[in-house]
Amino acid sequence: MADTTPEDLRLHGDRLVPPGALDFAVNVHGDGPAPHVLAAVTAALQHAHRYPDERPAVAAVVGRHGCDVTEVAVTAGAADAFLLLARSLTPRHAVVVHPSFTLPEQALRQAGVVPQRVLRRPEHGWHLDPDAIPDTADLVVVGNPNNPTGTLDAPERIAALCRPGRVVVVDEAFMDVVADPAASVAGRRDLPGLVVVRSVTKLWGLAGLRAGYVLGPHDLIARLAFVLVRVPRGPEAHRRLLAAGIAVRPSTFPGLSRDHLRVAVRPPAVAGRLIAALTAILSPHERIGSTPA
Repeated sequence: MADTTPEDLRLHGDRLVPPGALDFAVNVHGDGPAPHVLAAVTAALQHAHRYPDERPAVAAVVGRHGCDVTEVAVTAGAADAFLLLARSLTPRHAVVVHPSFTLPEQALRQAGVVPQRVLRRPEHGWHLDPDAIPDTADLVVVGNPNNPTGTLDAPERIAALCRPGRVVVVDEAFMDVVADPAASVAGRRDLPGLVVVRSVTKLWGLAGLRAGYVLGPHDLIARLAFVLVRVPRGPEAHRRLLAAGIAVRPSTFPGLSRDHLRVAVRPPAVAGRLIAALTAILSPHERIGSTPA
């Protein structure tokens, strides 16, 4: 990895398959979606004119992993999750375990973070060595099962990375191909700073659909999916927005004031209605402060 270039980090297998060639480059189920999956996708297209409602997807994730709805963020595939994480986290010492999926490092670099690379060793069967991670690392990104080595590390090795003050991002995009559900750490809520990224595109042959999700602490998940704004007279602004038919999330989060409102990211035309309503509510000398996730 020492001689890789930025272009190498952006390279994906789908660019390497000429028309008509046998495809051994793309890690997606080659037969395409199963009939029942294709039927569900086709039925969903009947509602393509509407903005998506993520609540059924969140409920499905909650049912599968036994987590709380505040610990789930639905994303446009695992790639989108890594981009959101890179923009939301501000690590002082980031570590990416390689060889592995290159997009997490690419996303961090785009966010202005140059991570340290810790290498898996072939003489160790490519297994993760938790002791190789510097104690100063406050962000660690690791794949399990790992791509491209195919290594499945025991959950105890992943758990050994977790500690207070550190975020551990585990790419479990290929965990659906593992028979033993106990191999995943997605259901673990006892590990501080654990974030799990999952994808439904690999096993189900849905790479073009872009579907995935993130599991993690509720405060971090909130930073991935929304914009945090602070307005004068927050509770009053919340009530007046609701009276105007616009729902935002009032603050009940420790560490935030009652003037903070959590606002979901929406298309520009929809967001414009919120901005116009806030402008009408606030007096000319009052300003809105925002912190994009």
